[in-house]
Amino acid sequence: MRLLNSTLIIFTFLITTISAQNQNYFIIDNSQAIRDSLNRIKYVNPNTA
Repeated sequence: MRLLNSTLIIFTFLITTISAQNQNYFIIDNSQAIRDSLNRIKYVNPNTA
């Protein structure tokens, strides 16, 4: 039972570490896309839109 608990803790730690790294990549990628979208919206001419 003790071995199962330690294995579960290690497995949980690895999964959370991997997901945290992936999430960080998507946050950086999405923040750049959001910035680009806001810049496009900011410079729209309302008379031609």
